[in-house]
Amino acid sequence: MKFRRTFWLLSLVVTANVTAMAAPQQIDEEQNTVTEIRVKRTACQGVCPIDEVVLRADGSAEYTGTDYVEKIGVYRGRVWPYDFKKLAALLQEQRFFDLPNRYFDNIDSPTVITTVTRGSQTKTVSDNGQKGPLSLWGTGMAIQGVAAQIKWKKVSFEGKSGARVNAVFAYANGAKSSADVKANSRISPMQNAVFMVQTRGGAEVARIRTNRNGDFRVGLPPGNYIVSYGGKSPSARKLVRYPMLQPHWSFAVAANKWTQIKFIVTVPLAKP
Repeated sequence: MKFRRTFWLLSLVVTANVTAMAAPQQIDEEQNTVTEIRVKRTACQGVCPIDEVVLRADGSAEYTGTDYVEKIGVYRGRVWPYDFKKLAALLQEQRFFDLPNRYFDNIDSPTVITTVTRGSQTKTVSDNGQKGPLSLWGTGMAIQGVAAQIKWKKVSFEGKSGARVNAVFAYANGAKSSADVKANSRISPMQNAVFMVQTRGGAEVARIRTNRNGDFRVGLPPGNYIVSYGGKSPSARKLVRYPMLQPHWSFAVAANKWTQIKFIVTVPLAKP
C-alpha cells in the first residue's frame, strides 16, 4: 500500500514537470512561427513595378497591382503551405528580424518594403535602391517567385469603391477652359461616349460607355487614376470640330469610398 502511494506521488510529480516544461516550449514555438509575409514595391523616377503581395500561414494570399505590372487591381488566391513554410524558414535562416529597419540609396530609386509577422512581433525592413544585403534581395525574389505560382482571381470592387463620372459639354462664347464656363452656359450630356480609365503610369484599367445622361461608374481598388475620352461615338463629331479643353482628369480612390467626378468639355460656342 505504501509502495502504491509512493508510485502515485512520483507519477504526479513527473506529469507536473512534463506539463510545466511543455507549456513554455509551446509558447516559444508560437512566438517563433511566422504567420504573415508582406512585400511592397514602390514607385521610382522611371518605369518600376508598383505592387504588394501578402502571403499568410493559413494559405490565404492577396496581390494588389497598382502600376507597371501585368495584373492591375486586387487579386486573391491560395499559397501552398509547403512554399510558405520554406519562405518562413528562409527568413529565419537569414536572421531577418536582426536586420536594420532601413537601407537607403536615393529618393529616385524604388523601395522594397518587407514586413514579416512572427508571433506577436512584426518587423519591417525598407530597402531603397537595393542597398541591403544580398540575402534580403534573395528573400524578396523568392517571395515574388512563390507569388508568381499562385492562381490569382481578381476581386470585384463594384459597390465598394471606385468612381462615378458625369461627362458634359459646356457651350460658352469665348471660353478657353472649364473655369471660364459661366453659370448660364448651356450644358449638354456626353451621350454614348466611351471613356478610358488608366493608372497613373498609363495602364488601362477599364473602358466604359456613358448613358443618355452622360453618366458612368466603375469599381476600382484604392489608388490614383486618370479618366479620359477614349473612343469614337456620336459625341466624337463635336470633338473633331472643337478642341477638347479638358482632355483628362486625375483622381484618387480611397478604400470603401466612391469618388464623384464632373468631366466638363468646354466648347467655345453659343450653341452646338
